[in-house]
This record gives sequence, C-alpha cells and structure tokens, in this order.
Amino acid sequence: SQTDIAVELVAHRAGDLVEVPKLSARARGGVATGEARVELSARQPFSARVAFSRFDPAAWGDFPGGSINGTVAARGTIANRAADVKLAIENSRWLDAPLEARGTLGVAGDRLRDADVTLALGGNTLSAQGAFGAPKDKLAMKLDARRLGVIDQRLQGAIRGSGVVSGSWSAPGVRFDLSGSRLAYEKAFTIEALSARGFVSTDPKGTAEIDATLRGVRAPEGELQSVSLQVEGTRAVHAGVLQARGERVNFRARASGGWTPGAGWSGTVHELVNSGEAAIRLVAPFALTAGPGRVRADAFELRVVGGQLHVSALDYAKGRVRTAGRFSDLPVRPFLAIAGAPANMVGTLRLRGDWSMESTPLLTGSVNIARESGDVALGTERIVSMGLETLTLNARFAPTGADLKAELRSRVATGSAEGRVTPIGSGAQARYAGASPLAFTAGVDVARFAPFAAFIDTAMLLEGRAQARLQGTGTLASPLVTGTISADDIAVALPADGLDLKQGRLRAVLAQREIRVESFSIRGGEGIFTARGTLARTGFDEASVDWTAKSFRVLGRPDRRLVVSGKGNAALRSGKLAFTGVLRADEGLFEIATTELPTLGDDVVVVGRPGGTVAAAEAPPREKPRNVTRAAVDMTIDLGENVQLRGRGLSVWLAGKLAIETNARGELRASGVVTAEKGTFVAYGQRLEIDRGRFYFNGPITNPGLDIVAMRKRQAVEAGVAVTGTLERPVVRVVSNPAVPEGEALSWLILGRAPDKVGASQLSALPLATSALVDKAGAPVARALKLDDVGVRSNAAAQQFLTVGKRLTDRLYLAFEQSLGGTENLLRLEFTLTQRIALRAETGTASSVGVFYRYVWD
Repeated sequence: SQTDIAVELVAHRAGDLVEVPKLSARARGGVATGEARVELSARQPFSARVAFSRFDPAAWGDFPGGSINGTVAARGTIANRAADVKLAIENSRWLDAPLEARGTLGVAGDRLRDADVTLALGGNTLSAQGAFGAPKDKLAMKLDARRLGVIDQRLQGAIRGSGVVSGSWSAPGVRFDLSGSRLAYEKAFTIEALSARGFVSTDPKGTAEIDATLRGVRAPEGELQSVSLQVEGTRAVHAGVLQARGERVNFRARASGGWTPGAGWSGTVHELVNSGEAAIRLVAPFALTAGPGRVRADAFELRVVGGQLHVSALDYAKGRVRTAGRFSDLPVRPFLAIAGAPANMVGTLRLRGDWSMESTPLLTGSVNIARESGDVALGTERIVSMGLETLTLNARFAPTGADLKAELRSRVATGSAEGRVTPIGSGAQARYAGASPLAFTAGVDVARFAPFAAFIDTAMLLEGRAQARLQGTGTLASPLVTGTISADDIAVALPADGLDLKQGRLRAVLAQREIRVESFSIRGGEGIFTARGTLARTGFDEASVDWTAKSFRVLGRPDRRLVVSGKGNAALRSGKLAFTGVLRADEGLFEIATTELPTLGDDVVVVGRPGGTVAAAEAPPREKPRNVTRAAVDMTIDLGENVQLRGRGLSVWLAGKLAIETNARGELRASGVVTAEKGTFVAYGQRLEIDRGRFYFNGPITNPGLDIVAMRKRQAVEAGVAVTGTLERPVVRVVSNPAVPEGEALSWLILGRAPDKVGASQLSALPLATSALVDKAGAPVARALKLDDVGVRSNAAAQQFLTVGKRLTDRLYLAFEQSLGGTENLLRLEFTLTQRIALRAETGTASSVGVFYRYVWD
C-alpha cells in the first residue's frame, strides 16, 4: 500500500528446457534482476543468478530499510535437492551502517556442507564455517559484535565469542563460549562484564551445561556485584544454582527438574537463602512448574529476619494471577535498605498481614497490613522517634473499584485517610492504570512540634501544634490535593543565641496549582514578624513570599540583643532563591567575648587519631568564602542610631548602611561604610577616645577595609594607635598629635608625659607596652623571615631598642638592634665557647669585642 512494485517475467519452454532470460522487479526501493535455467529431464539440473541494485528491504515488507548491492548465484539439481550457492554483497548499507557479506555453501538434502560465509555490519562480524546435518558434522561460528548499538539502538557494549553447532535439524545442539563488556539496555540495566560457556541441546537426552557470570549489574532498583548461574545434567533431568552478591545481598537458590516438550519445566526448589541484613531462608522444598504462559508454585514458607511469610497460593496462567498468603513479625527496615531507601525512617517497625488477590482480569480480593511491634523514626542523621501505637492499611478490590483505608496513631501525630480508585474500561478491558479516577479524604494532627527541633538544631526548643484537612481528586498519575493547613502556638528558641520567638500562627490553603500562605505571624519581644505569599505546586520551584518585621526582636540575650524593622520578599524561581528587602536595626548590643577556650599546641600528638596532631584533628579548617550558588541576595541593612559594640576594651556605637548582594559566582559582597561613633578603646591601661572609626565594605563581606584612630586626649601630646589595612591583614602603629618620634609618642600614650620627664621605674614599663605592640605585629614577620627573636630591650640609659635575631648554628647567634627614640644601631655576633663562656663582637654606633662569663645562682 505504501510502495509501487512492478515485476516483469519473461519465460519460455523448448522441450525439456525452461529458460527465464529476464526477471525484473522494480520498486521505489531499488531493482532486483535475474535469470534462470531448468532442465525438466533426469535430475533436473538448474542454474540461477539474482543481482540487487540499491535494493531496499523495507519496500518489500516489514523489514529495516537499507540499500543493498550484490549478487546471489546457485547451481544444482532439483531431484535430489542439491545446490552450490555463492553470495557477494558489497558497497551496501543496512540499519544505517555499512554492510558486506561474502561466502559459499552447499546444500545436499537436509545437510548443509562446505559452508564458508562472513557477514560484516557496521564493525560487527559473524562467520560460519563447516557443515551441519549429519551425525559427525560441525558448524563453527565466530561473533565479534563490538558495536551492539548498530544492531539495536537500545543496546550498548560489546559481545565476543565462538560456538559449534552439531546434531540435526530436529535436535540441534550448541557449544558456546561468550564474553561481553559494558553492556546496557536503555536505562533498564547495565552489566560491566559477562562470561558464559556451556552446551545446550534440544534433544531430551542431550547434555545441558551452563556456567554464566555477570559482574557489576546495575539497575534503577539496585546494584549487584555479581550474578552467577550453573546448570548441569541433561535437558530432561538437570540441577541448577543461582547466586547473587551485592552490598546488602548474598542470595542463593538451588533447584532440580527437567524440561518436557510442550509442557515446559517442572521440578523442585530445594533452597532459597539470603544472608546479611535481609536474612531469608526457605523452610522446606516446594514444587514449581513453568511452561508457555503459566507458572505454578505449591505452598511454601520463608523465615524473614525473625518473621514468617507463608505463601499458600501462587499461580499464573494465560495472563491471570492468583496469589494468597499471610505474614507476621515481618521487619520493614531490611527491605528498604536493599531497595536503597532511607532505612532509618522505619526504625524497628514490624508488620503483620494477609492477602488474597486474583486478576479476572481485573484485580479482586483484599490486602490487610498492620503494625505488630516496633516504632518508626523520621530523619537520617538526626533521628526522631514517632512513638507509634497504631498503623493499619486495608484495601478491598472489587469489580467496581478499590476502597482504601489507613490509620496512624503515635505520640507525635495522628492521621487517617479513606479513598477509592475506579478502574478504567469495562468488562474484560477493565484495568487499573495511571488514568484511573481517584478520590480520597485525609486528616493529620500534629500534637507537638518539639520532637522535630532536632532536624534543625539539637539545641533548639520548638513548640506548637498543627492540623491538615485534605481532599484528593484527579487520577493515580496526576492526583490533585486540596485542603487547609493551620498551626498555632508556634514557639522557637535557641537559648544559647538569645533567640526566643513566641505566639506563632500559620494559615495556608492548598489549591490545585499552588500553596497559598494566607497569613503567618510570630512575635519576638514586643514586635512581630508577618509573611504571606504563594508556592507553586508543580515542581515546587516557584514561590513568592512578602514579609514584614516591626520592632521584631531577633536576639534577646543580655550580651547580644537585636531588634529590627523592615520589609522585603523571598522568592523561588527556577529552583533559585532570591532575597530582597530593607532592614533597619531599631536597637542592638553586641558584646565581644574577652576569653577564649584554651587549645593545645600543634606539637601535641594524640595516639590513634588520624593526622596525629591536635591541630590536624581539632583545629577548625580555615573558613573559605561562602558561595550561595542557588540564591540571589539583594538586601539593604541600615544599622540605625542605636547599635552598640562592646568588649575587649572597645565600647562604640555603630551607624551606617550596607548593600549586600551576591555576584555571578554566588559570593556574598557588601558595599557601604559603617562608622564607629561616640566610642572608647582601652589599650595599655589607658582609655583612648576613638577619633575616627570607619569600616569600608567594597567586596567580601568578611574582609572590610579599616580606618581607625584612637587617641589619649587632653595632654600636650595626644598619642594613640591607628589601625589600617583590612580585617584579615590589619596594620597597627603608634601615632601622635603633634607628630613626635615613635618612642616619645609611646611614652605619651602609656605614661602621659615625655620620656625626659619620666622616672626610671615608669620608663621600665615602656618596653613591656612596646613588646605587646611589637609582638602582635612581629610574630607574623618572624615566621615569614624565619627569625628566632623579635622584641624590645632597654639599656642602662633607659633607651629602648627594637631587636631582631637569628641563630645561625647551635653556637653562633646574630642580632641587629635599632633605637626606638634615636639614631643608634648595633650589629652583634656572639659565639658560645662553653656553657659559661662566650665571645661577643659588636659594631654600629659604637664597636667592641669582649669575652663574657656567665654565672647563674638562685
């Protein structure tokens, strides 16, 4: 009907000779031409030849398309059914791949002889050599299928192997040896490696030997390390063992029986066992038959992880199934673990139940499941026990539909649901499918939120209660759930952080296409936070919620208090969060801790701990910039006029605005200036007034630029410290007004007077103060330059010197000193002769050489 075909045949007979000088078949799919000659006398010898040109098999029937070029020639006799055939196909394509075929073969009655044929298709080759049909004939075959996708696009991988075909046309037998690698069939399964060898015959008394192994078997349902099958015996009487190993599977099945033509396989299953997490053991052998269109098993019983599963009926015949049985004390956890589901969620739950089902062809019967013992849990890392008391599920299947009923009662929540599923079609065509109409009602009451706090933070206190009233319509494939959700008396507290929110209330409506948060409110202190918006239900990847905060106390700890007001929007678009809005701090107080927990040095080794050192095991890793690739932030933070920062000698009021946003890489960036006003800073025993305090944000939010000057005021020379650089790399120096040398400025800063008006006892405090300043800046310098000493010393004339030193060897020490208040400098080289005697040479403002003797007494 789709292809016009024209056939032209020219034939004539002259006596006992029939000739076909012209045979032509034309179609849109190419041309086939040929000629033939037959003698009707004696053994009726014949000869024939057919040539193909751009021949397309699809034009002649339900075959894959192609373009075939080549010839087929045959010569023989009709009387004794003998012929010699020669095949030559080249420059052809089939299955959208190059095709070539060459070879010769002979036919003598029922015997195939002198075969030598090779077929190549898209990099895959198949060859056959030898004979078949006589008792001693053997036809050797070789397969090298490196590109299985050429043969069937659903397949991937490669198969190589060889085989020998023997026997007769009525009872052929094949000895094979195959190997495969990286096999796959669509998304159904993948096999990393395959090996199979053996002999299979259709003769009832013929040998049946199979030894096959699959490795790396993966499917959506799970993964197995290996699967093996061994069969020994004959076709009529044989025994086999099937084994499978995986992370949670160690399965073994053993059976014996035989194959009867027309009836199928029948035998006995002797062993079914799985060790490990889901331990299964067959109590006693049972009979099993399987034939064309039918499977039947006698009653059998399994022990399943301490429970029992009794199957009283299992019968499949001509598309209809009948099964019945019961189970008790059956654990759920092992089966979820094998399926890859979070097994922790079912905890110690064990079930009992029964079933009796039959397809006629529509399902009829019943299924009943109930909790026998144990409890379920929520969460994976943090587990919350439900305190389960009752769990039931009942299903009744009738020709008019299926009625479902479920009930849950626990310490945390209660719920119930009733529904009905109606089959589609009628009569023999009735069935349950994705388009089957669905209708149900459900109610859930959560008595307390407290147990769910562990999901968020183990230190969190959570209270409240919730209700949900739901209705469902639509189909099994596309259910439409509507209803209402409400929550009252919501309270959230993190005592360690000062978070204490109360009187929360939620009202939400589930519509067919969205979830509408009609109102949400929660109080913090005297203020309130409210929100309302929508969440798209299709994919749950679209949402928009508007929020408002009014005098809302976020933190309420005595040393950490924050009250804010503002409004904004939280949105979800294409799976990415977006936060926008403006927040203003109405009140704030942050006290910086003055002490830190002690830590052990990095030279302390803890035996048995990975890495060995405390530093490797306990020291927190250096914090990397936080990337929020799935969120976009565009917020403005106004510190207002009432935010105070105190601690570690600092007492200051903060003001300013920051614009916080994320860049293309998801990094949080901040821009703006925060100023420190009306503040003081205690350093070196003095209360310094902050002249200027600015934090410049123009990049990462954690590393602002610094411009801070704190001075000791109301004296002839006002002295203090200046901090510049960034928060990660601050630079600290002593400054004065008017400008004086650093040593003199330090005297005004520490002692409140010039060095020449200070007594020796007061002056001795300067090295300590200077050392405190130098040590903070000098430690990184010493490490970078690999110096041994960086510090300050004073001489008999009360002069202070900055000293840096390096020990060249265990006896030789080199030091350089520079006066802090003058131009004196000194280079010193010291060599230790003994524990008490040392040689010292000095040069600089003054030079000297000496021998020093040390004596120490208590």
